[in-house]
Amino acid sequence: MQKFRWNIELLHSKKQELEKIVNLYEELLELYTTLIQEYDIKINSNQIDWDLEKEQETITVENFKREVVNRINPEKLSIVLNAIEVAKNYHSKWMEPQFDIYPLNDEQLIELTRTLFRQIPNLYFQEQFDNITNPNNNLLHIKYFRKLMTEEFGLTYIDTKDHIPYGLVARYNTIQDIITLAHEITHMIIRKFEEPMFVFSNKTTYTETEGYFINLLFSELLEKQGFNKAELTNFDKIDLQTILSIVNDTFITISGIQLHDNQTSINFSKLRNHLKKYNIHTPINSQNFEGFLHEDFEKDINYAISYLAALDLYQIYKIDPEKAIDHLFVLPTLPGEHLKQELETIEVTFFEDGYNNLNNHCKKLIKQKATPK
Repeated sequence: MQKFRWNIELLHSKKQELEKIVNLYEELLELYTTLIQEYDIKINSNQIDWDLEKEQETITVENFKREVVNRINPEKLSIVLNAIEVAKNYHSKWMEPQFDIYPLNDEQLIELTRTLFRQIPNLYFQEQFDNITNPNNNLLHIKYFRKLMTEEFGLTYIDTKDHIPYGLVARYNTIQDIITLAHEITHMIIRKFEEPMFVFSNKTTYTETEGYFINLLFSELLEKQGFNKAELTNFDKIDLQTILSIVNDTFITISGIQLHDNQTSINFSKLRNHLKKYNIHTPINSQNFEGFLHEDFEKDINYAISYLAALDLYQIYKIDPEKAIDHLFVLPTLPGEHLKQELETIEVTFFEDGYNNLNNHCKKLIKQKATPK
């Protein structure tokens, strides 16, 4: 019987090895599932149709309010709704821009972006750019968007177990490619240490702050390099118009739900009159109102807050670049629970100054003509 006695120490060691394998497997399974959801659903159009039809059947004002709005931090809502005072003056005033073809191969794209990154006064930023773009590290993938079967400009995934970022950039052969590459690499640098493990969408309110920040900065850097100012303005307007649309949609949604509190059904005539006070003339009715009630409502609010924070950080950068970059590295540590208090730690105070940076940015862009289609 002696020869069958267990070696407890050896078994314990083997158990620990197996646990590591299981943990890694679970992480990879989560990442694989996310990839399948994000990519395969775009390829299978029948699945998209089925999902949209299913969503329309299940989403109502009642369950939307119960399941989503009541769980959203009231401070988030107030921050975005207060921005309507600015958004009302600028929403829907710009044509959709069109960009000229600007062909670069992948190596030229990376080298041009590297040159611009060298102007950012932070050695870690520059070192991480070199690390991420090193082909031997296999962290960054650049593909033409039609080969990817996606309409996304770029995606970033983070393995926070080993602090490894992975990025994907979709090429469109326009000036947009340069900013998209910088955008995703900045996400990869800043979000490396964000929890939990494999994440597709960032888990904090400030989900896109560093991305919007680098968009603003690179528009300025590219203009100094002699790139087409009108096209760079168009790129700025895309971001801004997206955020103003989110602000308006949030206002429409919340206004409709507030009206619903006082009566059995929404009075759409009353809602339209209410919105007109804010220069919002959406032809809203019972059919299209549910279009505003979607599962990404809170994600959109996070994007709006991210943009507002980025505008403030961009203004700080113009005065003190080192300080602004240091603030960016704080973002993953902010839980998004007490927004105003957290943002004040990185000197972001748009909620106290009447959203001046948003208003000034709108004024600046509205004066600059878009490239004709």
